Amino acid sequence: MLCQTACVTAWLIVSVAVERYIFVCHATRARLVCTVRRAAIIGLCVVASMSLVALPSAFRYRRTACRHPATNETVFEVQLTEFGRSQPSAGVYTWTLTLVRSIIPLVVLIGFNARIVCSLRTADTAAAGTMSMSMSMSSVAYLEI
Repeated sequence: MLCQTACVTAWLIVSVAVERYIFVCHATRARLVCTVRRAAIIGLCVVASMSLVALPSAFRYRRTACRHPATNETVFEVQLTEFGRSQPSAGVYTWTLTLVRSIIPLVVLIGFNARIVCSLRTADTAAAGTMSMSMSMSSVAYLEI
């Protein structure tokens, strides 16, 4: 369950970053692309796909009942299953899960946020240039009068 939550959280943050990118960098198309219905569909797709990705982690462990030697009570221990002990499959799954849950979302977030920052800097530079040009034009007009 924890694995699924981490995967879903990472990719929902990515989907919000993509939506923010669209609003900042493609403002004219944002109303057409970013709708509540589309956001709900993307959210459901993220939950479904990350649940499938995290599903094998549910088969890595099992709960077994055993007796506590001092108190003679039944306690439950978590043990690795055959799938969890299998070194090749566990290693491949762990790396795949790390890529899907952490590394790929991080790279995508850095890319979209860098693009947003560049777009905002370009807009600020253009706005500053326009403002300084209009101020110099008004000063010239003032000096002529």
